[in-house]
Amino acid sequence: MLERYNGIEPDPEGAYVLHADAQVTIADLQGQLKEMTESQKRCWNEWTLAEQNVESLQQRVAQLEQERDAFESHAIDLQADHARVLGLLAQVTELAAMMLKGTDCEPDVGLCSCEHRRIVKQAQRSLPAQPAQGGA
Repeated sequence: MLERYNGIEPDPEGAYVLHADAQVTIADLQGQLKEMTESQKRCWNEWTLAEQNVESLQQRVAQLEQERDAFESHAIDLQADHARVLGLLAQVTELAAMMLKGTDCEPDVGLCSCEHRRIVKQAQRSLPAQPAQGGA
């Protein structure tokens, strides 16, 4: 501790500092320390919130990636269904064309030939099973 002599404290370099000036400097430095401590706490709180936001965003990204994968899988199923429907449409178009020409049809009875029935049955077997109607 510095020695006091009539309100004057010796400076290490040989100069003298008034005790009152030293007290003001100490008070000023304590105020700066307090401000910096509060600033550090605010920064720490903001950092903690930022980390929580990053974690939350990472979870949301993972959720969206799962949803995207499910949609992609559904799109593949829809593409397969679409191809199946196009195949059925081609068969029905072929059958309709044959019926319009009257090829191998029995006009009196309104029934088509065995080939026509075979095409219709094949188309019926190609249709996806219908889900149960109704629900909970």
